[in-house]
Amino acid sequence: MIGEKIIKIMEEIQPIIKVEVTDEDGRTYKTVKAEEIISMVQPLLIKNKVVILPQKVINFGTQGNKVHITMKYQFIDVEDQQKNCIEVEIPASGFDEKGRAVFGALTGAYRYAMQQVFAIPIKDEIQNDNKDDGLQDNPDDELDIIGNDIEESQNNGESNYDIDQLDKIFSSEKVS
Repeated sequence: MIGEKIIKIMEEIQPIIKVEVTDEDGRTYKTVKAEEIISMVQPLLIKNKVVILPQKVINFGTQGNKVHITMKYQFIDVEDQQKNCIEVEIPASGFDEKGRAVFGALTGAYRYAMQQVFAIPIKDEIQNDNKDDGLQDNPDDELDIIGNDIEESQNNGESNYDIDQLDKIFSSEKVS
């Protein structure tokens, strides 16, 4: 059963520590890098024979160089004859002036899916560190802000796309 496999993975999960990054505008903030979560979870998925598959883009919208999506993922127990699974819908956004915003949003959604399903603790958040170190959390890392952005995009009349339609839209996208 997928629930039992998720619990086994959760038992081996270690807290992730936010790292300090500087954006292109010189602003410094703390964030959790997607690579940290993916590299920790991937061997546990293999060990427990669980796969994560994107199923559909539920919502999609753009605002300038920012892309907002809600993705549906399935976490599947590949050892189960019926391929027992759970589905989650995860909002995310990406920003990039060079045409890679959609890829940032997709990576963010994948990361959030793992973070939520496996209850990955974020060390900065566990410590509830209230000291004033001059660093700010990146607002794009906050799910409630992303959810509000997506809701706003929907209210502006932007359409929903499935993965095939999204692929067609961005297959001609220039990446530098």
